[in-house]
Amino acid sequence: MHLTVLNASGQETQPGTQRPASPETETPRPSQPEQSPLPVLPSYPVELFGLLAPPVAPLALVPALAVSEEWNSNVNFDNTNPQSDFITGVTPVLMLFVHRPRYNLLAGVSSTAELYAKNSSQNNIFARSAVILGGTYTASQNVTLRLSDTFGFDRGANPGGWQSFTTGQLALNNRFSPGLTWLMPQATLDFSATYEINRFPGSDDSVDSDTYGFRSNLNYSFTPRFGGILEYAFTFLRLQGGDDSATHAPTVGFSYQLTKSLIFRVNGGPAITQIRGETFISPAGGVNLTQQWQIGSLTLQYDRGVSTAGGFGGSTDHQTAAATFLAATWIRDLVARLNFSYDKAVSLNSGQTTQQVDVTSYAAGFGVAYLFSPYVSVFGGYDYRRQRTGPSATTQVDGDQHRVKIGVQLGYPIPFN
Repeated sequence: MHLTVLNASGQETQPGTQRPASPETETPRPSQPEQSPLPVLPSYPVELFGLLAPPVAPLALVPALAVSEEWNSNVNFDNTNPQSDFITGVTPVLMLFVHRPRYNLLAGVSSTAELYAKNSSQNNIFARSAVILGGTYTASQNVTLRLSDTFGFDRGANPGGWQSFTTGQLALNNRFSPGLTWLMPQATLDFSATYEINRFPGSDDSVDSDTYGFRSNLNYSFTPRFGGILEYAFTFLRLQGGDDSATHAPTVGFSYQLTKSLIFRVNGGPAITQIRGETFISPAGGVNLTQQWQIGSLTLQYDRGVSTAGGFGGSTDHQTAAATFLAATWIRDLVARLNFSYDKAVSLNSGQTTQQVDVTSYAAGFGVAYLFSPYVSVFGGYDYRRQRTGPSATTQVDGDQHRVKIGVQLGYPIPFN
């Protein structure tokens, strides 16, 4: 037998505050991954790893300067004539942290000047640039707005962290994405839009493209652990010198919280694409498994849909399988990232004469940054990429590339009260 006697008094909840719900009476919500104000970028520059570390103050500006040394086994990403080189990089960096009760903002910008040990003709004061912006705003108790933008200018794959394939040419990529999440008693409704541009200045083989996208997602919680997913995505691809395409992808699926920190999601359906009056149907959807630990997180995912294949262009059936481990709190002042990925893109319309695409890419990478003091950090990374194009591909670019980088970064946090 158990007897409890409470002597308590109470008052009404003040406006703008939320009364905590009892675990026994709380309405179940569908399990959702924690929304980060930063874009999900498994391979953005290690010089911006400071964005993953805890902020030094609610409002802080961090100017920094990084000096690095890199070895690249195949500078031009061309297996017919591979050329290795040692590259010295000088990278000014500026990071901004804003953390308030209703909004968060994280931003970082970097620009790298490169000096080549062997081939001095490739020296460039503006060789690489990257911009990362992410923010969230709590409009009400149940509505959260978010915004992200990534910009990259680089030679090779992953400018801005989004491209899976490379033609070995200078590439400019910018991806802008606003979104909204609405929490309801037993459901979550999410909307997002995307505008992405790919430009390849000075290249005659690469295809410039614009991508316009919209996605809506409804996750309804049948039980505290099990939820159903209804999703609709629309993608419009505008290709320079190629055939534009419009894709509608309605999918259904479910999510299940296996444990408190392990979430499984799967959804699938048809991708209906129209190209010059012809209709093509291909599979669309994905599988996602996310494990959260106190030291970090592990994400395993597979996605399939219609997109452009970077500089290869074309409206392609694109498959991606990836594993990403991110440790931002494993060891104090240490941030580490480990990722593997497989990508394959094949033209939807095998009869199109403008640009045939058949390309496969494998990638693996590791990056780490350690903050010795508020002013000094060291960083390093290794990236490997292997790409093969099929015999039917209009543009043939096969390459194997190893990149090893180490460096030191000096920064001065400027907190604002």
